[in-house]
Amino acid sequence: MRKILFLMIPLFILIGCEKSEESNISASLQKDEISSSGEDITLDIKSNCEWEITVSESWVEPSMTEGSGDLFVLLKIPRNDSYDNRECEIIVSSKDKSVFSTVNILQKSRMGIFLGEDSKTVDVKGGN
Repeated sequence: MRKILFLMIPLFILIGCEKSEESNISASLQKDEISSSGEDITLDIKSNCEWEITVSESWVEPSMTEGSGDLFVLLKIPRNDSYDNRECEIIVSSKDKSVFSTVNILQKSRMGIFLGEDSKTVDVKGGN
């Protein structure tokens, strides 16, 4: 019996010392510049571990915020009614935060012409 236990100890050590694969994550966007009218785009995640998504702005809505392995995640980008471009950083990280991948979205502003608050009256004939 002692011989069997003695022979099994190296087996347990070999099994316990088996090197595990390092976590990897990469993320890419179908496109990273969005028109002001908004659209749905795809975030392509390639991973060998469990991951979670963090977005820096609430106007970007991922169809899911966590998963594992390789997946496509739909990102809903609503219309931008402001006259300023807006940006959002999306981070896909492993659950233990040991690895991550970052992508950025730029959404264009609404088109418009701005008039100042000051006004000036000009005679039909012209002039100052």
